Amino acid sequence: ITNPDKPEDPPLTPEVPTTVEPKGAIEATKEINKDKVKPGETVTYTINVKNTVKDSVLTDVVVTDNLPKGLTLVGGTVKLDGKPVSTLVDGQTFTLTIPTLKGLETAKVTFEANVSLDAKAGELVNIAEVTNPEDPD
Repeated sequence: ITNPDKPEDPPLTPEVPTTVEPKGAIEATKEINKDKVKPGETVTYTINVKNTVKDSVLTDVVVTDNLPKGLTLVGGTVKLDGKPVSTLVDGQTFTLTIPTLKGLETAKVTFEANVSLDAKAGELVNIAEVTNPEDPD
């Protein structure tokens, strides 16, 4: 910007610094409180979701769990960091959103499931899906 009253003065160069924050990245693990169960028993699952990038913030991280045949979600047991959380339940699938996950922090999702009385002997595999809003693929 040049001053028209003093064209000999060097032009002004206003600056506005902007900080580019790093993108977050997710690491997820899943645990169960019992390795072996019998029909009719209740198990507790824990899904740990960690933002692995220091100084980043992820918002609206989506956790979806589709319980396999032989397991039934116990109503009202889904918690985020030990507190009840709003959960969308559709049949054997539930979905919740972690509102904010700061860099190097871990959110803990826990829930209980009943083993059906007619569950067949063998392995039940329960898989959760965690979606990073900054990299949904």
